Amino acid sequence: MTAEGGDAAEVYLTGIGVEATAEAAMAIDDVAVPSSAAEAHGYLTVATRSWERALGMLDEAVLAVVDDIEPPSGEGLADALILLRVGDVAYVEFLARVGDFDSGIAEGNFVAVAFVPEGGPVRFDPATVQARLASIFKLGSQRNISITAVTNPEPVGERNNVPIVPDSENFVVQAVVANEGNETEELVSVRLNLISADGSEPIVSVTQTIATLEPGEAKTCIFDGLELRGGALYELVIVAVTAEDESPDDNAWRMVFYRNESV
Repeated sequence: MTAEGGDAAEVYLTGIGVEATAEAAMAIDDVAVPSSAAEAHGYLTVATRSWERALGMLDEAVLAVVDDIEPPSGEGLADALILLRVGDVAYVEFLARVGDFDSGIAEGNFVAVAFVPEGGPVRFDPATVQARLASIFKLGSQRNISITAVTNPEPVGERNNVPIVPDSENFVVQAVVANEGNETEELVSVRLNLISADGSEPIVSVTQTIATLEPGEAKTCIFDGLELRGGALYELVIVAVTAEDESPDDNAWRMVFYRNESV
């Protein structure tokens, strides 16, 4: 038996299969043991006990990952996978000794079991498993919006590593606000500040409001009629604000630029 998953349902069903297989193996652990089967029984005991402990740890580790509690190193998953491998190795040794039983001892039909095949695909690496679980779903509410922007005209060159926006009749900024969470966001405030570096001009501050933003949806706010002075240095800052946001680092967009001299 091997476990691999691509979506939440498959991960769930795989977990059920792992537990069912382990329980079936542990069910034969408490029988009377003839002397010729003692060594095999010892390996079976190690296998079932290791699997039992690992499955308990795996439940907690998976919940920690999807709840974003598990540390980036995936330590909880790593410990669970190590114990599963210990059980796998012990079970292989058990199967190798079944043929040594004295005649008259019922051997039964023991199928091969490998929860975490040694040398198998990278999907069983703790960090990879953690990343795949985290990408499937998150439990509970997730609130996060992000913002990016472009200018029209766009910068066409640089001066001392600072972008230069060409002279034009009108300067327009398009800000795209996206809902990266799984909750509908309401009354998203999008504020633009245009600041002259030398302070010779008053700060231009304009605010627009997005009424609703569904999960996965993006909307564009257009700020036009912005006046720039030729040769001046400006800082442009656009911030999106909601009542709650769990990742505020991507809520702001900033650009420092020169306005080219008029010809």
